[in-house]
Amino acid sequence: MMGLLAGEGGHGKSMSTLELAAALSVGRCAFGLQYPDPPRGKTLLISCEDDWQRTIVPRLAALGADRTMILRVEGVRMKKDGKVLDFHMGHYAQLE
Repeated sequence: MMGLLAGEGGHGKSMSTLELAAALSVGRCAFGLQYPDPPRGKTLLISCEDDWQRTIVPRLAALGADRTMILRVEGVRMKKDGKVLDFHMGHYAQLE
Protein backbone atom coordinates (compact mmCIF):
# COMPACT_ATOMS: atom_id res chain seq x y z
CA MET A 1 0.00 0.00 0.00
CA MET A 2 1.29 3.45 -0.79
CA GLY A 3 0.23 6.66 0.90
CA LEU A 4 0.96 10.21 -0.15
CA LEU A 5 0.89 13.38 1.94
CA ALA A 6 0.86 16.49 -0.21
CA GLY A 7 0.65 20.21 0.44
CA GLU A 8 2.65 23.36 1.03
CA GLY A 9 5.84 23.21 3.06
CA GLY A 10 6.04 23.82 6.77
CA HIS A 11 2.85 22.07 7.85
CA GLY A 12 4.43 18.92 9.33
CA LYS A 13 4.06 16.38 6.54
CA SER A 14 7.62 15.08 6.91
CA MET A 15 7.48 14.92 10.70
CA SER A 16 4.11 13.13 10.62
CA THR A 17 5.50 10.59 8.18
CA LEU A 18 8.63 10.06 10.27
CA GLU A 19 6.56 9.65 13.46
CA LEU A 20 4.52 6.94 11.74
CA ALA A 21 7.66 5.21 10.46
CA ALA A 22 9.40 5.40 13.86
CA ALA A 23 6.35 4.05 15.68
CA LEU A 24 5.92 1.18 13.22
CA SER A 25 9.64 0.33 13.41
CA VAL A 26 9.46 -0.40 17.16
CA GLY A 27 5.83 -1.49 17.50
CA ARG A 28 4.43 1.45 19.44
CA CYS A 29 1.34 3.58 19.02
CA ALA A 30 1.86 6.73 16.96
CA PHE A 31 0.94 10.31 17.91
CA GLY A 32 0.36 9.44 21.56
CA LEU A 33 -2.64 7.27 20.72
CA GLN A 34 -3.39 4.04 22.55
CA TYR A 35 -4.59 0.93 20.76
CA PRO A 36 -4.03 -2.77 21.43
CA ASP A 37 -1.06 -4.61 19.96
CA PRO A 38 0.51 -1.98 17.70
CA PRO A 39 2.28 -3.77 14.86
CA ARG A 40 6.01 -3.70 14.22
CA GLY A 41 7.05 -3.47 10.61
CA LYS A 42 9.20 -1.98 7.91
CA THR A 43 8.75 1.33 6.13
CA LEU A 44 10.06 2.38 2.73
CA LEU A 45 10.75 6.13 2.78
CA ILE A 46 11.01 8.17 -0.37
CA SER A 47 12.20 11.71 0.21
CA CYS A 48 12.77 14.06 -2.68
CA GLU A 49 13.45 17.15 -0.56
CA ASP A 50 14.96 16.40 2.87
CA ASP A 51 18.58 15.27 3.06
CA TRP A 52 18.84 11.74 4.47
CA GLN A 53 21.91 12.17 6.71
CA ARG A 54 21.42 15.76 7.85
CA THR A 55 17.63 15.81 8.31
CA ILE A 56 15.90 12.44 8.23
CA VAL A 57 18.36 10.32 10.26
CA PRO A 58 18.53 12.79 13.20
CA ARG A 59 14.74 13.09 13.26
CA LEU A 60 14.30 9.31 13.25
CA ALA A 61 16.82 9.02 16.10
CA ALA A 62 14.97 11.66 18.12
CA LEU A 63 11.71 9.74 17.55
CA GLY A 64 13.27 6.49 18.84
CA ALA A 65 13.10 4.63 15.53
CA ASP A 66 14.75 1.28 14.84
CA ARG A 67 16.55 2.29 11.66
CA THR A 68 17.06 -1.34 10.61
CA MET A 69 13.30 -1.36 9.94
CA ILE A 70 13.35 1.78 7.78
CA LEU A 71 14.41 1.46 4.16
CA ARG A 72 15.00 4.21 1.64
CA VAL A 73 15.03 4.73 -2.08
CA GLU A 74 18.36 6.27 -3.02
CA GLY A 75 17.80 6.54 -6.75
CA VAL A 76 16.98 4.64 -9.90
CA ARG A 77 19.76 2.93 -11.85
CA MET A 78 19.29 3.20 -15.59
CA LYS A 79 19.93 -0.13 -17.33
CA LYS A 80 21.60 1.25 -20.46
CA ASP A 81 24.41 3.30 -18.91
CA GLY A 82 24.26 2.38 -15.20
CA LYS A 83 23.76 6.02 -14.19
CA VAL A 84 21.80 6.60 -10.97
CA LEU A 85 19.04 9.19 -11.21
CA ASP A 86 17.21 10.86 -8.33
CA PHE A 87 13.95 9.05 -7.69
CA HIS A 88 10.62 10.68 -8.52
CA MET A 89 7.14 9.20 -8.68
CA GLY A 90 7.47 8.75 -12.43
CA HIS A 91 9.77 5.83 -11.50
CA TYR A 92 7.16 4.05 -9.39
CA ALA A 93 7.27 0.90 -11.54
CA GLN A 94 10.97 0.40 -10.69
CA LEU A 95 10.09 0.01 -7.00
CA GLU A 96 9.13 -3.59 -7.68
